[in-house]
Amino acid sequence: MGKIKIIILVVISILLLNGCSYNQLTRHSNSPTCETTIEGNYFTKSIYKFDGPAILFPWSNLDPIRHGKVIRKDSAGVLFLQNKIGMFGSADTLYFKYNKIRAIIDSNNRCVWGHLDRNEEIGIHMKIELSKYHEHSYSPIYLDLFPNRKFSYCIKPGKYEITKIIEYFPYKSEEVYYASMPEHIARFEIKRDCANYIGDIKLLDNKSSDKASLVVPCKNQSTGKTAGFIGGFMGGLIGGAIAGTIVSIENANADSSGVFRISLKHDKEYQPQEKLRLNNIIVNQIHQVVKK
Repeated sequence: MGKIKIIILVVISILLLNGCSYNQLTRHSNSPTCETTIEGNYFTKSIYKFDGPAILFPWSNLDPIRHGKVIRKDSAGVLFLQNKIGMFGSADTLYFKYNKIRAIIDSNNRCVWGHLDRNEEIGIHMKIELSKYHEHSYSPIYLDLFPNRKFSYCIKPGKYEITKIIEYFPYKSEEVYYASMPEHIARFEIKRDCANYIGDIKLLDNKSSDKASLVVPCKNQSTGKTAGFIGGFMGGLIGGAIAGTIVSIENANADSSGVFRISLKHDKEYQPQEKLRLNNIIVNQIHQVVKK
């Protein structure tokens, strides 16, 4: 009987953390004929999960990763002091043009130039739960946003409500997991036969001076070992990124751990995935709980 209870608890935990995928919207790349999309960019802090500092090259190179530090930059490239290789090797000073490299990683494992592949990057993921308001029988759907990536999902036209925002940080087999407290956060409309651009979504940290479009109370809902990460793992380079986005504001909500501060901005140069008519979505917050 004890084993059955444990299995049930494990299943419930998995559903809570990963349940969003059951009503996941279809990516436009998987259904390129759809003519109504919701899209944008998602920006958040992330780090390179391997050893830095380094310069990363295209994977087709014989040596795609070189460790060392950048000495100087100019408009065309960087002067790089490469670590000595082997016991009898020597440190080499090399110049690389930007068009020959993929990314530059600093001593804090931050990508300071270029872009990381998804399997190289550790960052804060976000899931946004959407429901059609005034349609109580409508099952919620989810936007799954990966760190520093463009997104484009097929969606049906109509009036939608953001009912939950989840911020999570995958770590080994567990997750640091924060969820918003209100059930009704903001509303917007999706227009038919359009690339509905919600904007560039940016998760603001507690040092950012940018004005937030959405301010939402949230709570740490991590289970097991992850519940204690704030005091341990969260103090490190990786954990500090997510810890810094949970802004503590006194009396924001008696049950909350703090608030999410999210910026939504429309880039005038944004190009939709397909040649669809662009529609800039206006997102209206329903409940403003604290100053932005």
